[in-house]
Amino acid sequence: MLVGREAGARQLRKLFKGEKVQVRHRLVAAASGVPYRFAVGGFPVLRHGTPLPGLDATTSAVRTAVGVEDGGRRLLLLALDGSAAHRSGLTVSEVARTLRGLGATDGFNLDGGGSTTLVTRSPDTGAVSVRNHPSGGAERPVPDGIGVFSS
Repeated sequence: MLVGREAGARQLRKLFKGEKVQVRHRLVAAASGVPYRFAVGGFPVLRHGTPLPGLDATTSAVRTAVGVEDGGRRLLLLALDGSAAHRSGLTVSEVARTLRGLGATDGFNLDGGGSTTLVTRSPDTGAVSVRNHPSGGAERPVPDGIGVFSS
């Protein structure tokens, strides 16, 4: 099924049922027209070093967040534990303050809960290690993640 909006919808109206089409796509920033190099789903909690107004300050939960610092040259990854043996989590407001305390100027709250898992691999080993305490006691399969690779 093809769905189009604005100019895309006008082009789709020219097609007939059963017609073969070739689809090419890329994500492009609406304002600048520049293709994205990286996209992630979440919501902003910190902008220009200031927590956004109206962030939840009462509900603690296991959180995953990402912060950007040094003009976009540094990425901070936050995987907060929430198992009973540790802590019940952070509020979204606390996530913003934590990212700011770590030096982030911009930050985003990502999917959290049982999917919060931070895994690293030391350069001298071939195996990965879970670095946090995932809720539920073990890591679980998730459909998305952020990978950081260096050579």
